Amino acid sequence: MEKRYCCTADYGRILIVLRAGASVLVLALLMLTGCSSAGPKQTVEKDMSFSRMYYEPFKGRVNQSLLSELKIAESDLPYKDCDFSADTITVTGNVPPGITSLPGKRLRPDLLATYFEGKPTQTGEFVVQVNFNKISCNWKYDTRIYGDRTVTVKFRIDK
Repeated sequence: MEKRYCCTADYGRILIVLRAGASVLVLALLMLTGCSSAGPKQTVEKDMSFSRMYYEPFKGRVNQSLLSELKIAESDLPYKDCDFSADTITVTGNVPPGITSLPGKRLRPDLLATYFEGKPTQTGEFVVQVNFNKISCNWKYDTRIYGDRTVTVKFRIDK
């Protein structure tokens, strides 16, 4: 029987693969690296990862295509190769009329859209909240959940 453990320490991702009967060694290695064992998804407490997400662009013009995408700086990720994922994405607030593709739309069974797209039909300012629930890095050996985050988008649509 093979067990895999993964965690991220200050100096990168660690993957430990062991055969049955080596649990003491796993515990020692995990303690030595400052990692907790990986099992079912674990919520990471007080983690600031994903705390500075934003949408760009947020300004547009009536009847001109607008594609506003979620932006995450590499410094906002828990580690360099993190592939952002969320269990659910919901949108609340006033989406500009004419914007038809919204975050949370299922693109594939394992992928949710994170962008706004369409041709705005009305001028004005529109405030939207995008709620990301159970954020993770979508890597089979990283079982941590980084919690929920809300991004406020203030769209400005001009003539």
